[in-house]
Formats: sequence, C-alpha cells, structure tokens
Amino acid sequence: MSLPMNNKNKDDSYKYCSEYDDYYSYEKASLTECRFSVLDDEISYNITGNCGEEYLFDDLKAMIILTAAREFQWKAGGGKSETFNAPAGTVLFFPPQCEVQVKWPARNEHLLVTLERKLITDIFEIEDAHEVATLFPAPSRYVNPRIMQVVDLLRPELISITPVMKAYLCALRTVLVTVLIKDHTTLREHPPNSPAKGLSDQAAHKIEDYLRANFGQKISIPEMAAVLGISTGHFLPSFRRTFGQTPHQYLLMLRLDEAERCLRETDLSLQEIARRSGFSSQNHMTTVLRKNRFTTPGMIRRMRAGPPMATRIIA
Repeated sequence: MSLPMNNKNKDDSYKYCSEYDDYYSYEKASLTECRFSVLDDEISYNITGNCGEEYLFDDLKAMIILTAAREFQWKAGGGKSETFNAPAGTVLFFPPQCEVQVKWPARNEHLLVTLERKLITDIFEIEDAHEVATLFPAPSRYVNPRIMQVVDLLRPELISITPVMKAYLCALRTVLVTVLIKDHTTLREHPPNSPAKGLSDQAAHKIEDYLRANFGQKISIPEMAAVLGISTGHFLPSFRRTFGQTPHQYLLMLRLDEAERCLRETDLSLQEIARRSGFSSQNHMTTVLRKNRFTTPGMIRRMRAGPPMATRIIA
C-alpha cells in the first residue's frame, strides 16, 4: 500500500478508524482531514486542510485536484518548487519512486489513482516495460476538464456509506484511468497552440477576496463582473478557466465551508448557521450539504465527539 511519507508512521494524532474488508478503508486525522481508500488502495478520495505532505509511491500515480487550489505548491524528483493556480480537473502525474512534496493552501479535495502497468499495456497494446516508462518519464501536470465528468460519477461511490458493487467501482476506475492515460498522451504529442487565458493574478485575487467577504449575501454575475470592471460575457469564461468552476460553484463551496466550520466550532442554531452561510433556510443548507458533501448538520455535530466508524460494504 502506497501512502504519503508523512503518514507511513502514524502518531497518536492520526486515527485509524476501521477496515472492513480487502477493498475499503477509512482514516481520519481530524474533523477536516480524512482519506477513503477502495480496491486495495488503487484509488482514494482525500480531504486535506492547510498543510504540506510528502509522497513516495511504489507505482505510477495520478493526483486529480477536485476543488480549485490557489497558489498550490509542488516539488517533484529533486526539481525546483513550483507555485501555480490549480483549477478543478488539474492532474499531476508521479512516476514510481519519485519523491514529491505538495503544499495545500486551504481545504481541498483530491483523488489519488494508481495507473497499473497492465492496464496501460492493454490500452496501447504494447508489451515492452521500457516503452511504458517512456509514456511518463517525469513528473508532469495538465488541466483536464473532461476528467471531472468521470469524477462526478465516481466520487459519490467512493464516500458513500451505502453498499456498492465492487464490479461497478472497478468499471468506473478503469474508465477514469483510460481517460487519464489517453488524454495525457494526446497532450504530450499535440500540445495546444494557444491555451485560453483566464483572469490575471491581480484580478483573480480581487474577485476571490470579494467573494470570500460577501459569500453570505446574494451576488449576481453582473455584480461580480463589475468588481473587475469587465463585461459579463468576458467574466464567466475567464473565471471558469482560472478556478475550474463556475462562480455559482465557487460560492457554494465557500458557503459549505462556512457552514461546516460553524457546525464544528460553534453552538449556534442551525437556522442561524444557514443564515450566516448564505443559505435560504435550514432545510436548504441540509439538502445542499447532503448533496455536495455527503453529510448532514447532525453528522458534523456528532463528529465533534470523535471520528466516526466507517460502515462501508462492498459486495
């Protein structure tokens, strides 16, 4: 099993909760950090806080960033540290035995996926191990919005506590790996001539600060565009290229983060938390939490007493 280097020797702050069979395990370091692994650690869904991590994997791995990460940092294979804005759908490739350091600037969700040699050889109909290695000679990254379509199907299955068929998970993972490999090869051989530009760093920071300060209020797209002094037609595609999300999705992420924070750290009523977080009602907040974070206010409040036990069953 490949794990982050800083988690190979767990201390008392990193709680192992349970492992019910050979296909699934759940670990939780705090109320805001956890790791769900399925299919013998071939794929895992991770939530991290503001932290740094070091990885050393035995196999070829891909990390898929699921929520936009501003000023994300990584350093791989003894190279120079790189800081960039990573929209949702950013994919990082880690060759075997390559030491990687990453720094998450804020709460983030990501997948770690093993790219099996056998699956790669089957897809490209090759047998030479050296030829497989040439496909991923060094750590690399690119943005693949298409991968999020597969992630949208896979993510609920990874973190659901209801029974799910192992065959279904395997099929989704195979599709995910196939898209990763094919798109990676295509981009290496035919890189885009003129990648579309998003917001400038100054504009991105400005709109991000504005949304973080006002997410509890109703904000229209024209109001957001006016903050930057640009047209709505220019703002919408530029925002999505920069953050990998629509403005509505980004606002929803901020509201959910605030709701979860209040539920964990305060004793405010659910109605007051919903109001502060920008939801129209307590029921609206509960519905959105269940749909997007697969949890409820009651579950988050109960977690304050300690990490929950996983009840995952894979048939």
